[in-house]
Amino acid sequence: MPGGAEKQFVMNFLLGMKEFFEDNPSIASQAGDMWSENGTSVAVLEEIIQQRCKEKAAAGEESRLAPFNTEDGATRLRKLILAHRDDDDVAELLEGFMAHKRK
Repeated sequence: MPGGAEKQFVMNFLLGMKEFFEDNPSIASQAGDMWSENGTSVAVLEEIIQQRCKEKAAAGEESRLAPFNTEDGATRLRKLILAHRDDDDVAELLEGFMAHKRK
């Protein structure tokens, strides 16, 4: 994924998660707890990847997260997100997730 496409993928992923968590506060709370307990977002990302791929497969589609639906995929996705954390748009979205985690 070239740099611009990577950033767009990260933005789309984070925006989708933001909307999902806003619509599902109990799941957002569980995700925050899981993140705090594990000290990393990897377990949360793994759940998101698996669930999204399962949903898309049931609809006969392939998820854009499919390349991350592997043993180390959540770690690779986390690294991809963090590689763009200095971008102002990405940083703003990440700050929103960090604020939720601190609640």
